[in-house]
Amino acid sequence: MNAYQPPSSEVLVDIYRRMALIKQNDERFRAVIKSGKLVMPYYSPRGQEVIPSAMSVCLTDDDYICTIYRGVHDMIAKGVPLKELWAELGGRVTGTCKGKGGPMHVTHPASGVMVTTGIVGSSMPIANGLALAAQIRAMAANQPPTRGPHGSAKQQPAARVDQCAGRPFGFRTAGINHARQGNAVD
Repeated sequence: MNAYQPPSSEVLVDIYRRMALIKQNDERFRAVIKSGKLVMPYYSPRGQEVIPSAMSVCLTDDDYICTIYRGVHDMIAKGVPLKELWAELGGRVTGTCKGKGGPMHVTHPASGVMVTTGIVGSSMPIANGLALAAQIRAMAANQPPTRGPHGSAKQQPAARVDQCAGRPFGFRTAGINHARQGNAVD
Protein backbone atom coordinates (compact mmCIF):
# COMPACT_ATOMS: atom_id res chain seq x y z
CA MET A 1 0.00 0.00 0.00
CA ASN A 2 1.53 3.27 -1.11
CA ALA A 3 -0.09 6.36 0.47
CA TYR A 4 2.39 8.81 -1.05
CA GLN A 5 0.79 11.42 -3.28
CA PRO A 6 3.24 13.61 -5.18
CA PRO A 7 2.66 17.35 -4.85
CA SER A 8 0.68 19.06 -7.60
CA SER A 9 2.33 21.37 -10.12
CA GLU A 10 0.81 24.38 -8.33
CA VAL A 11 2.38 23.34 -5.02
CA LEU A 12 5.77 22.76 -6.65
CA VAL A 13 5.64 26.19 -8.29
CA ASP A 14 4.74 27.77 -4.93
CA ILE A 15 7.69 26.02 -3.27
CA TYR A 16 10.01 27.24 -6.03
CA ARG A 17 8.63 30.78 -5.78
CA ARG A 18 9.33 30.88 -2.04
CA MET A 19 12.81 29.42 -2.55
CA ALA A 20 13.62 32.05 -5.18
CA LEU A 21 12.33 34.82 -2.90
CA ILE A 22 14.54 33.62 -0.05
CA LYS A 23 17.57 33.44 -2.37
CA GLN A 24 16.95 36.90 -3.85
CA ASN A 25 16.57 38.43 -0.40
CA ASP A 26 19.72 36.71 0.82
CA GLU A 27 21.68 38.13 -2.10
CA ARG A 28 20.26 41.58 -1.43
CA PHE A 29 20.99 41.37 2.33
CA ARG A 30 24.57 40.36 1.62
CA ALA A 31 25.04 43.14 -0.95
CA VAL A 32 23.59 45.83 1.33
CA ILE A 33 25.70 44.70 4.28
CA LYS A 34 28.84 44.47 2.14
CA SER A 35 28.24 48.00 0.82
CA GLY A 36 28.08 49.31 4.40
CA LYS A 37 24.53 50.68 4.02
CA LEU A 38 23.26 48.36 6.74
CA VAL A 39 25.22 47.17 9.76
CA MET A 40 23.71 44.20 11.57
CA PRO A 41 24.39 40.59 12.42
CA TYR A 42 23.19 38.45 9.54
CA TYR A 43 23.15 34.69 9.14
CA SER A 44 22.83 33.72 5.52
CA PRO A 45 20.29 30.98 4.77
CA ARG A 46 22.10 30.04 1.57
CA GLY A 47 21.51 26.38 0.80
CA GLN A 48 18.60 26.12 3.25
CA GLU A 49 15.82 27.53 1.08
CA VAL A 50 13.92 24.33 0.33
CA ILE A 51 12.98 23.12 3.84
CA PRO A 52 11.09 26.23 5.03
CA SER A 53 9.59 26.69 1.56
CA ALA A 54 8.25 23.13 1.43
CA MET A 55 6.96 23.29 5.00
CA SER A 56 5.33 26.70 4.58
CA VAL A 57 3.20 25.65 1.61
CA CYS A 58 1.53 23.21 4.00
CA LEU A 59 0.77 25.94 6.55
CA THR A 60 -1.70 28.82 6.75
CA ASP A 61 -1.43 32.17 8.52
CA ASP A 62 -3.33 30.56 11.41
CA ASP A 63 -0.50 28.02 11.89
CA TYR A 64 2.27 29.20 14.20
CA ILE A 65 6.00 28.82 13.82
CA CYS A 66 8.72 29.53 16.36
CA THR A 67 12.18 29.87 14.91
CA ILE A 68 15.69 30.85 15.95
CA TYR A 69 17.79 33.92 15.19
CA ARG A 70 19.07 32.34 11.98
CA GLY A 71 15.54 31.91 10.67
CA VAL A 72 15.17 34.72 8.12
CA HIS A 73 14.36 32.04 5.54
CA ASP A 74 11.59 30.68 7.80
CA MET A 75 10.10 34.17 8.08
CA ILE A 76 10.19 34.87 4.35
CA ALA A 77 8.75 31.44 3.48
CA LYS A 78 5.96 31.86 6.05
CA GLY A 79 4.95 35.19 4.52
CA VAL A 80 6.26 37.97 6.74
CA PRO A 81 5.91 41.13 4.62
CA LEU A 82 9.34 41.93 3.21
CA LYS A 83 9.08 45.68 3.79
CA GLU A 84 8.37 45.12 7.49
CA LEU A 85 11.05 42.40 7.77
CA TRP A 86 13.72 44.60 6.19
CA ALA A 87 12.69 47.52 8.41
CA GLU A 88 12.96 45.33 11.52
CA LEU A 89 16.36 43.96 10.58
CA GLY A 90 17.48 47.54 9.93
CA GLY A 91 16.18 48.75 13.30
CA ARG A 92 13.42 50.95 11.84
CA VAL A 93 10.20 51.80 13.69
CA THR A 94 8.21 50.47 10.73
CA GLY A 95 9.55 46.97 11.42
CA THR A 96 7.55 44.03 12.70
CA CYS A 97 8.63 44.81 16.27
CA LYS A 98 9.06 48.57 15.81
CA GLY A 99 12.79 48.06 15.24
CA LYS A 100 13.39 46.82 18.78
CA GLY A 101 13.78 43.11 18.02
CA GLY A 102 16.39 43.25 15.31
CA PRO A 103 17.43 40.06 13.52
CA MET A 104 17.33 37.94 16.66
CA HIS A 105 13.79 38.68 17.85
CA VAL A 106 11.43 39.05 14.89
CA THR A 107 7.75 38.34 15.41
CA HIS A 108 4.81 38.77 13.06
CA PRO A 109 1.70 37.08 14.48
CA ALA A 110 -0.43 38.03 11.45
CA SER A 111 1.58 35.61 9.31
CA GLY A 112 2.05 33.06 12.10
CA VAL A 113 5.67 33.88 13.03
CA MET A 114 5.18 33.96 16.78
CA VAL A 115 8.73 34.24 18.06
CA THR A 116 12.33 34.27 16.97
CA THR A 117 14.70 33.41 19.78
CA GLY A 118 18.39 34.02 20.24
CA ILE A 119 19.10 30.65 21.84
CA VAL A 120 19.04 27.40 19.87
CA GLY A 121 16.27 25.14 21.11
CA SER A 122 14.62 27.76 23.32
CA SER A 123 11.66 28.11 20.97
CA MET A 124 10.47 24.55 21.70
CA PRO A 125 8.93 25.31 25.12
CA ILE A 126 7.29 28.40 23.61
CA ALA A 127 5.87 26.25 20.80
CA ASN A 128 4.48 23.85 23.42
CA GLY A 129 2.82 26.76 25.21
CA LEU A 130 1.33 28.05 21.96
CA ALA A 131 0.02 24.57 21.13
CA LEU A 132 -1.55 24.27 24.58
CA ALA A 133 -3.11 27.74 24.27
CA ALA A 134 -4.54 26.82 20.85
CA GLN A 135 -5.96 23.63 22.31
CA ILE A 136 -7.57 25.50 25.21
CA ARG A 137 -9.04 28.11 22.82
CA ALA A 138 -10.46 25.35 20.62
CA MET A 139 -12.00 23.64 23.64
CA ALA A 140 -13.54 26.92 24.83
CA ALA A 141 -14.95 27.67 21.37
CA ASN A 142 -16.64 24.23 21.20
CA GLN A 143 -18.15 24.47 24.67
CA PRO A 144 -21.83 25.47 24.63
CA PRO A 145 -22.57 28.58 26.74
CA THR A 146 -25.06 26.68 28.97
CA ARG A 147 -22.41 24.38 30.43
CA GLY A 148 -20.89 25.09 33.79
CA PRO A 149 -17.18 25.14 34.59
CA HIS A 150 -17.08 21.35 34.90
CA GLY A 151 -18.93 20.58 31.64
CA SER A 152 -17.11 18.42 29.18
CA ALA A 153 -16.08 19.57 25.73
CA LYS A 154 -14.60 17.64 22.89
CA GLN A 155 -10.85 18.12 22.91
CA GLN A 156 -9.24 19.43 19.74
CA PRO A 157 -5.64 18.29 19.78
CA ALA A 158 -3.07 20.90 18.84
CA ALA A 159 -0.28 19.53 16.71
CA ARG A 160 3.34 20.55 17.06
CA VAL A 161 5.82 19.67 14.35
CA ASP A 162 9.52 20.05 15.00
CA GLN A 163 11.65 20.87 11.99
CA CYS A 164 15.34 20.64 12.73
CA ALA A 165 17.40 21.78 9.78
CA GLY A 166 21.03 20.81 9.85
CA ARG A 167 23.49 23.63 9.40
CA PRO A 168 26.55 21.86 8.02
CA PHE A 169 28.58 25.05 7.59
CA GLY A 170 29.20 25.61 11.28
CA PHE A 171 28.19 28.39 13.62
CA ARG A 172 30.30 31.19 12.14
CA THR A 173 30.30 32.65 8.68
CA ALA A 174 33.57 34.13 7.52
CA GLY A 175 33.41 37.93 7.76
CA ILE A 176 35.02 38.29 4.35
CA ASN A 177 31.79 37.05 2.78
CA HIS A 178 29.68 39.78 4.44
CA ALA A 179 31.89 42.75 5.23
CA ARG A 180 33.15 45.58 3.05
CA GLN A 181 36.66 44.88 4.28
CA GLY A 182 38.00 41.37 4.78
CA ASN A 183 38.89 41.64 8.44
CA ALA A 184 37.14 43.63 11.15
CA VAL A 185 40.44 45.08 12.39
CA ASP A 186 41.68 46.20 8.95
